[in-house]
Amino acid sequence: MRRSTYATFVASALAATTTLLSVQSAEAEGLGGSGGVRYTRSTVTIPASTGEPTSARAVATCPKGWWAVGGGQSISGGAGRGIAAGMQLTNRKWYAEAWQANHAATSLTTYAVCVQRPGWIYEEDQTEYYAPPGPQSLDQSGSCPGGHVVSGGVTYWGSTTADFTLNSSYPVDDSSDPDSIPDNGWRGRVTYTGDSEPVASVYLWCLTGQHPAYRKASVTVPAGESARTRALCPLGRPVLGGGVRVTGPGDASHAINSRPVDTRDAGTVPDDGWRGAVTNTSDQDLTMTGYAVCR
Repeated sequence: MRRSTYATFVASALAATTTLLSVQSAEAEGLGGSGGVRYTRSTVTIPASTGEPTSARAVATCPKGWWAVGGGQSISGGAGRGIAAGMQLTNRKWYAEAWQANHAATSLTTYAVCVQRPGWIYEEDQTEYYAPPGPQSLDQSGSCPGGHVVSGGVTYWGSTTADFTLNSSYPVDDSSDPDSIPDNGWRGRVTYTGDSEPVASVYLWCLTGQHPAYRKASVTVPAGESARTRALCPLGRPVLGGGVRVTGPGDASHAINSRPVDTRDAGTVPDDGWRGAVTNTSDQDLTMTGYAVCR
């Protein structure tokens, strides 16, 4: 089910994106598929900035007859950048927005994960209305209803783009069952630096039927540096979604990469797993974990 905050944000994002299509959108590039899953991507330029932040929006579109049930986004590393949003825009479109300050022009790449028969998808939205003004970290969690398992999730916002920076967004286990598999819900954290009362939400895709496989991999992110890792799916099980989690305070690091990846075969379809990457802006080493949800 979808709730009003998500629907309202989708409408406003669509309106904003439509306004900027001529300068900030690109044709979706089909990347192929396997096992009933297809992948597309779109790349736009985040303009150069000196002082005032600049931002860009990108939309990856699934083929006709296919639905976007997940997606990812990627920007360059370094301080003074952030992913502000990654979310399903319409049934066929995955939307991402990113910003930067005091940098040369760079790219934002958005990926859509597409399936043809999404009847097994249940949607759930957990929203915090009128959160306290920043600066602060906003944490939000949501759980799938009984009998469903999570296939993907996103953390999104409702305020000025450059006031939000994605820190973590990843699948979790909750107390609804005795195991420790991260199949019950989704958790996200953003850093908010604005002075208004924002809206912060986690939006989940939950499945019935065959359960996915869940995989994870961790890496140390040295102080002041960027690092990445890949969580790989079992052979023959294409990736549906994934996420990234990093230790430490919300303002100590930010996500720069959370997307499907190709790795172990001769093809170029990004169906093998999920890549996560973060920039550590603190003076302490941190640990990052990347997650893959595999069909």
